[in-house]
Formats: sequence, structure tokens, C-alpha cells
Amino acid sequence: MKVFVTCDMEGISGVPSWFAGSDKNPNYFEGRELMTADVNAVIAAAFDSGADAVCVRDAHGSAQNLLATKLDSRAQLISGWASPARMCSGIDGSFGAVVLAGYHARAGTADGLMCHTMTRAIRNVRINGVLLGEIGVSATHAGHYGVPVVAMSGDEAACREARDLMPWVSTAATKWALGRESARMLPPAQAREKIAEAVREGLANVGKAKPFAFDAPLRVEIEFTELTDAARWELLPNATRVDAYIVVFEVPDGEQVAVLLGLVD
Repeated sequence: MKVFVTCDMEGISGVPSWFAGSDKNPNYFEGRELMTADVNAVIAAAFDSGADAVCVRDAHGSAQNLLATKLDSRAQLISGWASPARMCSGIDGSFGAVVLAGYHARAGTADGLMCHTMTRAIRNVRINGVLLGEIGVSATHAGHYGVPVVAMSGDEAACREARDLMPWVSTAATKWALGRESARMLPPAQAREKIAEAVREGLANVGKAKPFAFDAPLRVEIEFTELTDAARWELLPNATRVDAYIVVFEVPDGEQVAVLLGLVD
């Protein structure tokens, strides 16, 4: 079985704020090292569970965060952006399972560490009426190819969000928000043991896990933060502005949802 790993940085163990999670800030290199170590825990657990191949999609910021020279050499790495589909770009139907590493809660989550959805330009996203963040958008993209999300790591609010959407997902909460950029965190070594355990458990339940998908066509409702963005996006083909901040699109599948949202900046 091939395993697809997509990794963000806000949910990585040991990262409490954007001081370590942004390339514009002073602790970013530490964040890169922590991210690489968490992902290595995922890779090792996947191979221990019988995976034939692992492909890792760097899905944070520039998509060039993981330290290639320190990444487990058994895994392939997808680095940099080539598609607006973003966080699961590179996935296809040859994979048997997806692991979300270092993900965070959707925008507006009261106890979500560094919570947001895609970009600050977006306040909320709904697909067929269901409120989703990056966890749900990634799962919807993977679901287009019939590939289920089986495990996830991140802060407690993100793990709760994943379980609410996909009860079969095994989760590893490695930190708990005390504020939007403050957290109580497990020691990294302990966190990585917990991550590996969740991956092993998730891959053992592959047959029970379901692809996360919606009936087509998919109604994508984007609530923008600023009126000017809603006015601009209203001009696109197939766009319907339903109130001052919300623009609705109809798309054929989960991959096109990811493409549409990836174009918002």
C-alpha cells in the first residue's frame, strides 16, 4: 500500500506560534527541524505498518519547509507548489491512505492554536452546507480519488475537528491552545511516539476508513473577510454572490474544490 502524507506546520509538536511557523520569523529553522522530525515519525510508522511506499507533500507556506537531507530516505518528497490544489496536490488513486501531519483547526475555532482556513482572506468555507477547514478540504480532495484519511496529528482542537468529520480517524493531539499563539505542549519525543501510534492504528483500520466525499455537484460557499474580495470574486464565471461577504461556486468534484480555494490569496 502507498501512503500519502500531507504536512502543515501550525500543528507540528513543539510549535506554539508563528515565531516558529513562518519563514519571516526568528524561530523558523527550529520549526523546520520539528516538522521534519514529526514527519519522520509518520514515515517510520507507515513502513512499520507494511507500507510499500510513502510520499510526503510539504503543504505549508512556500511548501519548502521540510529538511530534505534529514527526511527519512525511504520516502519521496513533493516540495514547492505546482498546482493551486495545494495541500494534497500530488495525490492520485494509487494511494491507499492519507495521513495529515501537523494540521490545525479551521478559522474561528475558539480553542484552536493558530486556527485559520487557507488564507486570511477567507473567514469560512462550506461545502454542501458543511463548515470545513483545511482538514476537511484536504479530506475532500483525497476523497475524490477514493482515498481515506486514516490518521492525523495536531493540536487538540484540530484532532476534535477531524474526528467530528471522520469518526474513523486516529488522532494524536500533541498540544493544547492557551491562546491563539500560546500552547501547553508534550515534549517532542513523547509527541512523536503518540504520532507514530496514531499512524499505526489508522493504517490497521484502512478497511474501515471511508473516503470523505460529497454528492456532486459540490456547492462551495466562500465567506470572505473583506467586502472588496467578495466583490472581486463575484466577477468570476459561475460565481453567485449571496450576501455582502459570501460568494458561491458550483464545482464537479473534490479536487476542483481544492483548486478553487487554492486560488484565493
